[in-house]
Amino acid sequence: MVQQARSSRSRNRAASASRGASLSDSTHGDLTDLPRPADAAAGLSEYQSYYAIIRQIPRAKVLTYGDVAWLAGRPSSARRVGYALSALKDASVPWWRVVNARGEVSPRASDLLSACELDQRARLLQEGVHLDSEGRIDLSRYRLLQRPDRRTFRSRPG
Repeated sequence: MVQQARSSRSRNRAASASRGASLSDSTHGDLTDLPRPADAAAGLSEYQSYYAIIRQIPRAKVLTYGDVAWLAGRPSSARRVGYALSALKDASVPWWRVVNARGEVSPRASDLLSACELDQRARLLQEGVHLDSEGRIDLSRYRLLQRPDRRTFRSRPG
């Protein structure tokens, strides 16, 4: 049973890696330096693999928590990216460049005065990332990775 679970995880990671094969093509522009899914995770702890990806996000660009998880070869671990960022102690990781799937700065439970949210918005604005009147970032403009909606790939029962 355990062997089957490990085998299943290996197949899932291999599938994630094959989806990332197009990352270096011309449709993604400045993604050529980003690691392919699962490559980033090789030899690194889970959190360190997320940090390695986040360090590569250029100024005035963002990734979603799900994008970071996908690039790390853990496509269903977006929430864990948030956990990793809440545990972050390394100042070299530009944490403010990671936003939620709606293009918003995610609220933090421990941020009673919204200081972290305000700091994240200020850093993004300083880099040239504009937020609309509702505090959202236009992901079609600022998102580094324009990957297909995963719902597109789900098979329909029938």
